[in-house]
Amino acid sequence: ASLRFVVVVGVLGGLVGLGLLGGLPRFGHSLEATQTVVFCFLVFVQVSFVFPARRVHWQPMFNWLVVAAIAVSVGAQFLVLLVPALSQALQSVPLSLPQLLWVAVATSACWVLAEAMVFRSRKSSLRAEAAQGTTVFD
Repeated sequence: ASLRFVVVVGVLGGLVGLGLLGGLPRFGHSLEATQTVVFCFLVFVQVSFVFPARRVHWQPMFNWLVVAAIAVSVGAQFLVLLVPALSQALQSVPLSLPQLLWVAVATSACWVLAEAMVFRSRKSSLRAEAAQGTTVFD
């Protein structure tokens, strides 16, 4: 189940990223803005997959270090967008509100699909365990 999750969400994120890369210029976005949108999407989608990935097999305990790492990652990405020296170093450009919305919608859609995959996987695992007469706690 874990390998399947990694492969499916990896392919999903890659396809959505390619869709953004190919589609945004057709909506009038510059190549530089499109590249920045895809860069932001790839960072945020990978961060958003942390929580569903941790729950593929069981419900883990809360870990503040995971939350802190996510906060640092998101904060660093926003610094790249807001601090000119970092933007220049990574060859990114400021994004408009519509471009940020593309990032948010694409990331949210992928996260929802990852959560649905985990839900379905755990539900089928529980059914299989019930059919065998075992539980996670045996």
